[in-house]
Amino acid sequence: MKKYLFLLAAAAAVSACSNEDEQYSAPIGGQEITFSIEVPGGTRAANTNVWKADDEKFFVWADQVELVNGVNKLYDGFINAWNLKTATQSSKLTHVGSDSYQWPAVNKLRFYAIHGNFSGTNSTIVANTSPFPKPSLTDEEAAVAANLKPLTHTVPTIQTNNEEGNYNYCYADLMYAVVPTTGIVQPVPLHFYHLMSKIVIKIVKGQGITLAELNNATVEIVQVKNKVEFLPKKLKLQTTGEATDSLVNDASELTTYATRCAKLSGMLTLPEQLLVDITVANSTTMNANASVSGTNTEAAIIVPQEFAAGNTAAGIKITWSGKTILVPFAGATTPFTFECGKVYTYTITLDHVGTSYGFTPTVTAWGDEEQRPIDVTSGS
Repeated sequence: MKKYLFLLAAAAAVSACSNEDEQYSAPIGGQEITFSIEVPGGTRAANTNVWKADDEKFFVWADQVELVNGVNKLYDGFINAWNLKTATQSSKLTHVGSDSYQWPAVNKLRFYAIHGNFSGTNSTIVANTSPFPKPSLTDEEAAVAANLKPLTHTVPTIQTNNEEGNYNYCYADLMYAVVPTTGIVQPVPLHFYHLMSKIVIKIVKGQGITLAELNNATVEIVQVKNKVEFLPKKLKLQTTGEATDSLVNDASELTTYATRCAKLSGMLTLPEQLLVDITVANSTTMNANASVSGTNTEAAIIVPQEFAAGNTAAGIKITWSGKTILVPFAGATTPFTFECGKVYTYTITLDHVGTSYGFTPTVTAWGDEEQRPIDVTSGS
């Protein structure tokens, strides 16, 4: 189910300037920039949408494009790291503080929006200041904390179905939105795409196990990486002459699911790191969400990563009534890879006779739309 979140940015009075060098940030009176936000499949469950109120992990950048004698010219940094937040749970976005922006009097804009849990040196975004991330920084650039290299995103290790875990679950969701060159459009549609992987775990009551035992189980995803470096790609200005790793200028590479996954995964790298365990459910949260149907469904977000054949340490660990089982991700002779923007559903039956599960989960797209048009239509 699509969830639409809307941002209404407060208007800022900025005087127009006749100086040609400054015309690219001159406003049209009263035309503040607003957004509609779409996150497909962004919910933990099909009928709920969990967003933390005052989640300040949304940032938007905008560049200007000027058409001169039939040739487009790009001006970077019309907006740098505009910091947005959720105003209320599952409701809308608003700007953090008093910063707001208006459309320029001339030129069109292209937008890049990110949601992530970023930290580290030259990876912590400074609101309304940080330029767009670069592949690398010179020593002089790195000395300025606001300058950004590839962003380090961390998936929280507590993702239980309670208040803390639900907030962490949202923070774990690394998302990217790109809007091609457009004139005034109100609101500008930000179509966010998921870069992480989602695991859904369905625990089924089997022979000899009681509902009380099922509803007091604990679930963990163990021995996994939870940090990833993200280098967002911008759009080409023309069809030729740009860096080969840029997205095409009309963003059409993001409209088809298979192409989109390939492009987005190319923006991710895994740094050296220690392995961690992610708590999906404990006896308290399982009991609080007690199931009388005999099936308890939990979900978590993890970093896309590969597990080598024969890896018996990484997988889904379930403990109930003094019993423990580990469902490994990889098979004895087959590796397994979690890919970005995909959902992996495991169905595991617990009982006192034996526990059944499969090494191969059901894999689906994260969201209900495999085809997503970039539907920006210029208003001027």
